[in-house]
Amino acid sequence: MNELTREERQLATLMRCWTWFFGFGAVAFLLFGDWILYSGNYFSVEIMKWKLPAMPLPVEKFWLALTVSLMVTITSICRYIAKDVRTNIFLTSFLLVSKLTSTLVMLSAFFWDRPYFNYLLGSVFCDGPIFVITLVFYRRAVMSRMTPCMRQPAS
Repeated sequence: MNELTREERQLATLMRCWTWFFGFGAVAFLLFGDWILYSGNYFSVEIMKWKLPAMPLPVEKFWLALTVSLMVTITSICRYIAKDVRTNIFLTSFLLVSKLTSTLVMLSAFFWDRPYFNYLLGSVFCDGPIFVITLVFYRRAVMSRMTPCMRQPAS
């Protein structure tokens, strides 16, 4: 069996980190979801003194079930990729779709709903960077398996 390339090992390491990060995120949203939103509001309004309105805290748990479900799903995806990066690398596309979607929806909501700092927090400071970092590591891992002639653009 061929050894993993350095880039594949790096992607596997990133996926192990994401597994823990998203796993803790699922627990954090489940147990402290309101506190997370409140903290974003507090940071924006009280600490930074930005003129952005505070996001209202939800009174129901409908979105919480969907949020925790997604976090558990992407935690599982990252775990599968980390366990066998070569076989399961294709699963990375699902993580990328998830993070790109949440980034674009939250950023759109900031401009077309209300300019809540929590939308920026979720898109620009969390899911957006996760998307970019994962995309870079994924592309490097895929490219590391290609021969030099496969990397050349078609003429």
